[in-house]
Amino acid sequence: MNPKTYKFYKGIFDLARTDYYSDTAAVTAFIRNSLDFDYDIAVELWDFLATDAIDCGAPQKEAAAALGEAVLIQMQKKNAGRTLRSIVEKDTIAFLLYGFPEKPCDAARDILLRLIMGGKFEDADVIFSAFQKSRNYGAAMRELVEQLFEEIRKKTGSVKVTMPKKNAEFLRGHIQKIKGPEKALLDQRIKEIL
Repeated sequence: MNPKTYKFYKGIFDLARTDYYSDTAAVTAFIRNSLDFDYDIAVELWDFLATDAIDCGAPQKEAAAALGEAVLIQMQKKNAGRTLRSIVEKDTIAFLLYGFPEKPCDAARDILLRLIMGGKFEDADVIFSAFQKSRNYGAAMRELVEQLFEEIRKKTGSVKVTMPKKNAEFLRGHIQKIKGPEKALLDQRIKEIL
């Protein structure tokens, strides 16, 4: 057996000995080893761990940190483009990052912001499908919109927020799906920039 394969198999057994739902260090080391072995296998393992955590009722905050944010950062370091494809193509991974936690981690939020700002609506729609399943969708969406406006202000150097009408309408369509007090507030904010 070659050293690379040995390290990969050892990582599987090392992870199995931990409470991987909450052991961020163990998951990070495992994913790093898996990525060194084979990117596609690492994605499949991430999907498996996400499915298992969600199906087994793992503690939401700990699982989202260990299996969501920690893994996402490792995956992005290896290949950001393929990581986006993995999120879009694997419903469970998208749910783990956007629908399962109270709010998306910073790295996941930044992916969605880049998609919205870049007009990549098809990929953003897939992510929003997971995001809208969050129990805290309204408040998390409010935070996302505020961060989006802040990014636009930084980019343009202006206090006034402007964005292409198509992007604003896209965002407004997802704001309409909020069930709560944030809906009216965010809808008004988007109307102001149209």
